[in-house]
Amino acid sequence: MATTALPRNSRRLFLFFIRDRRTNVTFLIDTGSDVSIIPATKTQRQNNSQMTLSTANTSPIHVYTTQTLSLDLGLRRIFQWTFLVGNVSTPIIGADFLYNFRLVPDIIHYIETNSRPVTATARRLAPDRLRIAKAEFENMITLGHMRPSKNFTSNLHGTKIYSHIDLVKAYHQIPINPDDVHKSAIITPFGLFESTRMQFGLCNAAATFQRFIDEVLRNLPFVFGFVDDILVASSSPEEHLQHLQILFTRLQQYELSLKPSKCIFGVTSIKFLGFKVSESGIEPLSDRVDCILNFPQPTTLTQLRRFLGLFNFYRRFVPKAAHLLAPLNKFFGRN
Repeated sequence: MATTALPRNSRRLFLFFIRDRRTNVTFLIDTGSDVSIIPATKTQRQNNSQMTLSTANTSPIHVYTTQTLSLDLGLRRIFQWTFLVGNVSTPIIGADFLYNFRLVPDIIHYIETNSRPVTATARRLAPDRLRIAKAEFENMITLGHMRPSKNFTSNLHGTKIYSHIDLVKAYHQIPINPDDVHKSAIITPFGLFESTRMQFGLCNAAATFQRFIDEVLRNLPFVFGFVDDILVASSSPEEHLQHLQILFTRLQQYELSLKPSKCIFGVTSIKFLGFKVSESGIEPLSDRVDCILNFPQPTTLTQLRRFLGLFNFYRRFVPKAAHLLAPLNKFFGRN
């Protein structure tokens, strides 16, 4: 994205532009414009206008027709949008385009962390305060200021039909920052090569792709995605077909492909992320439980850490797990 400074006496310090890679046309990003519009040709301006808009200073903008464009803005997808065509000098991407594709060219707050997450239990509230709190959170969700924190068990209640979707070469959908491409260089007996797309094994690649998948699956409460594995959970076969159609349309919009040989469709129970998911809820996989039960008695702290790592994955299914593990955890306090 490019920026251009305005004169010192301007109220706005910068204008923001973005270039369409297909046509090399530069668009002005204008959140103050209700509509997206592109300049009319001389021939089009000779026609009668279909409507008249006005700028902030009440200058008229004559609109002659509409034109649908497919833009490649370097944001991992193609944006197809119908623009107005009018007597403007610069192509403008307005609020309608930005809102539709959930693009916000604005200040973003980053939360830098360097320690472990803090855990806490929910406090009980009096009925009147509980109603007020729930109403406020629902209002913030409606405004888009908050969203439910999602894990793959949060929306499984009442579901009966499941599908598991596996994506093919999903990492390759993410371009590497052009300034960082040279850092990915690898040497082979037949030459030196650089990656222009994200490869497996790159530092933080999994986290980057997870953010991408979260964007792809946004506002699909019946879908949970973990890296390139996607779970679809529905309450009936008919609903499941609708959910799959919605998901496939979304994946197609982001130009993501499936790996059919690894996909499972329309089953009543399914294995996902180390758990068995069914109408009854989630439960541990029997072979994983056997690994814990048959784990050799640890004789070193390293072996004990390995055992606790296995056990803690399923600790939610073990009543009073913390109490049972307390004697083992004491060994680490002595070291």
